[in-house]
Amino acid sequence: MKNFSTKNNGGQSLIEVLIAVSIGALIIGSAAGSLIFTVRSNQQNRATDAASPLAQELLDNVRSIAESKWQNIYNLTKTTGVTTYPYSLDDSLVIVAASQQRTVNNIVYTRYFTVENVNRDVCGAGTITASVETSCSSLQIGILQDPSTQKITAKVTWPQGATTAEVSVSEYLTRSKNEINQFTDWSGSTGVVGPATRPGKDYFSQSGLDATTIPGALQLLVPASSGWLISSTFDTEVTDGVAMNSLMWKGVPAGGSTVKFQLASSNSSTGEAGGSPTGPIDSTDRYAWNDIIGWLDFYGAPGGPAVVATAKMTRWATSTDGDFALDCATTAVGDVCATSNFYVSNNNGNLAGWAWNDAYGWVSFCGNSSSGSTWDGSTWICPASPTYQVTITQATAEFHGWAWNDIIGWISFNCAEPGVCLTSNYKVKVAGAGSGWTYIGPDGSSSSFYITTGQGAPVPIVTAHHNNKRYYRYKVYLESTGASPVVNDVIVNWSP
Repeated sequence: MKNFSTKNNGGQSLIEVLIAVSIGALIIGSAAGSLIFTVRSNQQNRATDAASPLAQELLDNVRSIAESKWQNIYNLTKTTGVTTYPYSLDDSLVIVAASQQRTVNNIVYTRYFTVENVNRDVCGAGTITASVETSCSSLQIGILQDPSTQKITAKVTWPQGATTAEVSVSEYLTRSKNEINQFTDWSGSTGVVGPATRPGKDYFSQSGLDATTIPGALQLLVPASSGWLISSTFDTEVTDGVAMNSLMWKGVPAGGSTVKFQLASSNSSTGEAGGSPTGPIDSTDRYAWNDIIGWLDFYGAPGGPAVVATAKMTRWATSTDGDFALDCATTAVGDVCATSNFYVSNNNGNLAGWAWNDAYGWVSFCGNSSSGSTWDGSTWICPASPTYQVTITQATAEFHGWAWNDIIGWISFNCAEPGVCLTSNYKVKVAGAGSGWTYIGPDGSSSSFYITTGQGAPVPIVTAHHNNKRYYRYKVYLESTGASPVVNDVIVNWSP
C-alpha cells in the first residue's frame, strides 16, 4: 500500500509539471505577442508624430505664399472629387507641380498639397457650403463660388507594412488683406474719364443730382425724384487685379429714400471690350448738324451734357430753335412721361426711338420710308429694313448716321457721312473713346442693384463678377419719395 501511494504521488507531480510548463509557454507567448504589438504601435506612433509636423509645415508655407500674393495659389489647377492635382514647394519655397519626398528616422515620407474651390451662400459672400452652384438673384440669393476663399489640404504619406499610412490637415485660406477708397467730394468737374489713383473731386457723369449746394456731398436736385453719379475710372495699381469686397455710403438718410449701387470692373482702363460706350457726351465732340437750324449741341445743356445710358439716352440737346428732349423723364422741364412716353433707346450702340422739339415735333432716330420706331411693349425698336439709323461705334465711341424730322429734314451726327470732314470736322461722341464699362448688380445684369440697408452698413459685392480686375467704376443711385438723402462718403473695399 505504501509503495502504491508513493507511485501514485509521483505520477501526480509529473502531470503538474507538464501543466505548469504549458501554462508558462502560453504566458511567454502571449507576452511576446504583446511586446511585438507594442513595438509596432510605438513605431506607428513615432511615424505619425514625424508626419504631422511635415504636413503642418507645408500648410504654413502655403499660407504665407497666399498672403504674399493670392494669385500664386488661386491660379493653380484645382483638385476635384475625381482628379487630384498635387503641388509641393522646393527649397526656395517655389510651387512645383509634383509631390516631394523627405526622409525622417529612415522613413521616406511623401508630401504635397491640393487646392479646391469653395462655394458660399449669399451669392458667394455668406457661409461656406458643400452645395453646388446655383444662379444668383437680384436679391443676392443663391450659391456661388467665392474666388476669395480656397481650401488647402496638406497630405503626408509613408509605407506601413503592406499599406500606406496618411496624415492630412486642411484649412480655408482667404484673401484677407483689405484696402479702401473713400470718396468724399464730387464738387469738381464732370466728364473726367480717368484713371485716377487717388479719390478726388472729379467724376465721369451724373444726372439729377446736386453736388455743390452742400460742400462735399450729393443730394437729389429735386425732392421726390431720382438721380445717379458715375465715378471716374479708378486704378488700384495692382497689376494682377484685385477682388472687390463691399460698397458703403455714409451720410444722412431720409424717410422713403434709397441709396444703391452698381459696379463695373475691368483689366483695361477703358473698360471691357464689347457692348456700346456709355456716359456723357464729350465736351469737344458734341455737335450734330442740320441744314435749316444749324448746330445741335449735346453737351451744353444747363446742369450737364446729354448722357448715353445702357438702355437709352437721357437729358436733351440745345439749339437756336429750342431744346431737343431725348427722354421724357429727364427733359428741361422735368418728367413729362405721363403726357408722352418717348425716349431714344440704346441697344448695344444701335439707337432707335424718338426725340422731341416744341417747334418741329418728333425726331426719328431709326426708320424707313414707311415708318419710324415702334414700341414693342418694353422699348422702342427699329422697323424692319431701316434705311436710316443713328449708331454709336464701339471702337471710337463716335455717333454715326442720320436722324429725321418731317419739317427740318436730316440731322447729321458725323461729318463722315456727308463727306465734309475736311471743311467741317464735327461729330457727336461719348466722353472716353472706346469705353465699354458695364454697370451691374448682384445677378450680373444691368437691371439689378446693390441695395444698402442704411448709411454705414456695407453691402457685400458678388466677387465672382469682379475678381482679379485692376480698374473699376462705381455708380451710385439716390431715390426718394420725399426729402433727399445726403451722401457724404462712398467707400469701396477691395483686396489686393
